[in-house]
Amino acid sequence: MDIADAINVMTYASKNTDDHEGCAVWHIYREEDLDRLRKFLKDKFGTEHVFNDPVHSQVFYLDTKLRKELYDDTGITSYEIYQYPVG
Repeated sequence: MDIADAINVMTYASKNTDDHEGCAVWHIYREEDLDRLRKFLKDKFGTEHVFNDPVHSQVFYLDTKLRKELYDDTGITSYEIYQYPVG
């Protein structure tokens, strides 16, 4: 859960290997899932990192393998959003 108003404007993304415009990929989670997401991150990385809140620490990236593990362990899934540059 993000508690601040924010705007993200992407001004540039390099082209993909197939010459299509690149983008940022965001994985967004429901607020109702945050406690279970925090527990998953603490269980997975708690001994490797020191943090107050594993969600807001901005230390972790859940790649395809970790998102599958999160889903298999907790049933939590993300909403995938693609952000393209504006110009």
